[in-house]
Amino acid sequence: MNIGIDLDGVVFDTETYFRAYADLYDLEINGGGLKDKSQGKVQNRFAWSKEHMDNYLYNYVEPIEEEAPFMPLVKIVLKKLKELGHKLIVISSRGIIDPNGMEIANRRFQEEGLEFDKILSGQESKLEFCKHEKIDVMIDDLYEHIDYLSNNGIKCFYFRSKGMKKVDRENVIEVDNWAQILKEIINMTQK
Repeated sequence: MNIGIDLDGVVFDTETYFRAYADLYDLEINGGGLKDKSQGKVQNRFAWSKEHMDNYLYNYVEPIEEEAPFMPLVKIVLKKLKELGHKLIVISSRGIIDPNGMEIANRRFQEEGLEFDKILSGQESKLEFCKHEKIDVMIDDLYEHIDYLSNNGIKCFYFRSKGMKKVDRENVIEVDNWAQILKEIINMTQK
């Protein structure tokens, strides 16, 4: 299988860190407060001015990319998927906000001995990449990506955090850990 894999919120636990640091930052600036808790992107969660948002992104994105841990079991499952002969293709928007984002990710992959067949980054829309790479299943955590990809025929694993919007569609499987992902892929390949 060709497996598309998002990075932030899927391989790295960055989304938890983005939300926690955003709550802290909102207190520090006496900001506009939480606008919509069900939104995955900090930009859509808080009622901040453009200046506050830019300041948050400038000060927190790169440190979060450096310090956020790998998701539980991701390293074990990715190695197992490679052993089973699956093609692992990173399809991430990382690099749009922080130009050093992919450099940080690649260094961390190398340190952990993680190998991918291809890394595609810096694109907000993932549909073209998914179609070009003949992705059998895309793993992502962002509602907007899952909604758009699944509406365009891409089978998705929705790595959904508690409180995020649901996508109720036949070609979307909701997951919350990497052992579940491994189980689903094994089940898909045995059918």
